[in-house]
Amino acid sequence: LKKELEKEGFNVKLTRDKDVFIELGERANLANQWDGDLFMSIHCNAIDGNAERKKQIQGYHFYVLRAPESEEDKAIARRENKVATLYGEKNAKEELSPLEWFKLEARLEKYKQNSYMYTEELLKSFNGGKIRKQANGVGGAGFMVLVGAMMPAVLIELGFISNLDDEAYMMTDKGQKDLAERISKAVASYKEAVHNYRETLGR
Repeated sequence: LKKELEKEGFNVKLTRDKDVFIELGERANLANQWDGDLFMSIHCNAIDGNAERKKQIQGYHFYVLRAPESEEDKAIARRENKVATLYGEKNAKEELSPLEWFKLEARLEKYKQNSYMYTEELLKSFNGGKIRKQANGVGGAGFMVLVGAMMPAVLIELGFISNLDDEAYMMTDKGQKDLAERISKAVASYKEAVHNYRETLGR
């Protein structure tokens, strides 16, 4: 993905380039230090269950930081946030309290529209790909990895490693290149959409 984005002329920073754990909050802090314009946290999803359930549950899904509207969104945020507690991260928690959401609201409002603009471009770019859309493709919840980002931020679930079809595609060079190209295309389209929106406001 870094290579694909650089082809488009973007300056790309990675929070890590090897298999080490970086605290969830520190990832957003790094993005802030680099004065980023867009923060992406890229994941592969997974569920527990029997073989039939794992066969049924598949697909990509994109998430923004907002109060969850469904139990499913709450559950996925808990799964993603649990990694911090497993690694002993200081102040780790699986869910944000109502008071924490209240404190976040004003800051979220500043970046919310652009975060949604980017998810819209992701949906367009991923449409028709090998991995199908899960539900409506977009959700929101209290992902700790997104909380500190002072910029538009999206968590990308590429597919389910617990689903044999999704996993097989994501394991191939072809699949990884395809997914990287789709994300890169969405970033380029998002940049253009933001530029057009600002020009419209200027007029």
